[in-house]
Amino acid sequence: MSVFGEPAERHEVREHAAPSLGLRSQDGLHWWCKTVAQLRKPVTGELIEERTVEGNMLVLGGASLMWEYALGNGTTSTGSAKHYLNAKCALGIGNSSAAAANTQKALQGGSKIFKIMSAGYPTHTTGSTVAAAGQYVLKSTFTTLQANFTWFEWGVASIATTAAVQRLITRKVQNLLTKTSAATASLTLTLTLS
Repeated sequence: MSVFGEPAERHEVREHAAPSLGLRSQDGLHWWCKTVAQLRKPVTGELIEERTVEGNMLVLGGASLMWEYALGNGTTSTGSAKHYLNAKCALGIGNSSAAAANTQKALQGGSKIFKIMSAGYPTHTTGSTVAAAGQYVLKSTFTTLQANFTWFEWGVASIATTAAVQRLITRKVQNLLTKTSAATASLTLTLTLS
């Protein structure tokens, strides 16, 4: 992490990502996830550090929720398919470096936190011709008191609580950054189907 007063540190890692369901797509479907993590000074909001990573595994529970939503199952008020398409869904951060597997149902770290969406998120631009039509953007913000550990894993969950109704949709494992109480943080995921 940069020392306050020094220029913000920027990192970028690129990785190809495809649906990890053990199947080969005959139609060339691509699942892309771009993650942007930022640390900022609490009072001024000045950027301290930013990291950008591409790639995030679609897990089986998340794939199932997509089909459940396509069927119109569940409601937005229960632990069901429609949660991760509205403001009740959450981005989770954990400290486990255990390899990602598409059968995982949760983040693996001993330290982890799920935060519901920041105001105005998630977002999607509807349409059949606009470039952003295939994108879905999620963002959560963490205070100086939250997520103060090394961010080794992250993903999207259907709801912020860790109750039995929570479904993990994606999981990525990589040393993203280390957050302390000296900073606030945001995590933004852009999911793209093409």
